[in-house]
Amino acid sequence: MSKRVLLLLAIIGSALFWAALISEISFRYVDMSGSGDSLEAALDIKEESEGLPPSATRNGFLVLFALVSLAVASSSFLTYQIAKRNLLTTPSSNKVTNRRQTKRQSQGSKTSFKTTQERTGHKKVSKLPKNKNTAPSKQSVRTGRAPNTVDPSSSSKGPAISGERVKGRVRVYYTRRSYGFVEDESKQTIFFHKSAVDQDINERDLTKKPSVSYIVTPSDRGPIATDIQLEQ
Repeated sequence: MSKRVLLLLAIIGSALFWAALISEISFRYVDMSGSGDSLEAALDIKEESEGLPPSATRNGFLVLFALVSLAVASSSFLTYQIAKRNLLTTPSSNKVTNRRQTKRQSQGSKTSFKTTQERTGHKKVSKLPKNKNTAPSKQSVRTGRAPNTVDPSSSSKGPAISGERVKGRVRVYYTRRSYGFVEDESKQTIFFHKSAVDQDINERDLTKKPSVSYIVTPSDRGPIATDIQLEQ
């Protein structure tokens, strides 16, 4: 049986018990007819009337029994509702408190995680070299030569004069590394980085080895090509 059915049976049983008890006490020890005011008079009337009570007394007993039953049942039900509401209110407040504590803990963990990331990021940034052109130095492992150096297959002639715009073409461009090499008409190869390419030029166009013009600029590791533009 469910809890509601058991509760209903308990309320009905309690109401019937108290109604029968109060009605029996009232009609046995109290003068309901109003003929006497004392307890002795009520007892005398009770002794005189043996057997079934009259219809008026029976009806009064039934009315009092019904009223007491309703009163006890309603009071028991109201007590149950109040207790149930208190029980439902208390866990909800605890849940709200637990949610707030969980939210604070999650916010604290996020803050600590961000702080750790920021510290790690600062350490990584501090370890980076100051020279921006040193980033593509990994290509030296692949090609067998350091970037910004002259291609061994190029001619023995020196590079063009610094600050002079030279016409040539893109010899090779590495998309993943964002750098490559250009060569002039004398087959002189010079390193360049993606940052030195005009913004209108797409990386795919560089892989097609187009004709370009560039300015030779000196650097710590040798001459590099800057201000690279496509030639029409």
